[in-house]
Amino acid sequence: MVYKVTIMTEMLNYIGSNLTGNKMKSEHVKGLTSGKLGFTLVELLLVALIIGILICIAVPMYKDYVYKRRALLAVSTLTQIELVVEKYYTEKGRYPDTLDQIGKAGLKDPWGRPFYYLNIEDEPDDEQIRKLRDVHRLNRDYDLYSMGQDGLSDDSINEEPSWDDIIRAYNGSYVGLAIDLI
Repeated sequence: MVYKVTIMTEMLNYIGSNLTGNKMKSEHVKGLTSGKLGFTLVELLLVALIIGILICIAVPMYKDYVYKRRALLAVSTLTQIELVVEKYYTEKGRYPDTLDQIGKAGLKDPWGRPFYYLNIEDEPDDEQIRKLRDVHRLNRDYDLYSMGQDGLSDDSINEEPSWDDIIRAYNGSYVGLAIDLI
């Protein structure tokens, strides 16, 4: 801050001396003509180091911010799909077999992949049903989820590929990241 004030003072003195016809003080002339016109290598390296440190801090924070925003968007979209599925159930007395029946088949998550839906209300096949700790079903009516950022998933949300999945669990009581439910 002091450096900026000194430069501004020198500039104002220079401008004022030119307007009034007075010559600049010798200290100002000496500072401007001392031959020191550039930056030293140490100064340039120090600036590069500071910029590098700031980038190392800012980039991961930005990536984390983008991931959280996408996860929130996925939760919001999943909740909207859930409302349409529940409306279908209210009108027809049963859950749709596919998202196509409610007009949501082409809907993509924030990572560009489709949402997955499975009507499990009367599903005898336990192989496709998402579970907690390989034993407990996440839902009794239907499964609805996004595979998350990595695009990988497993039937059990306890497995690492499923940790970033955005899921609906406990018949809609929970919608969010699978890792937060474990």
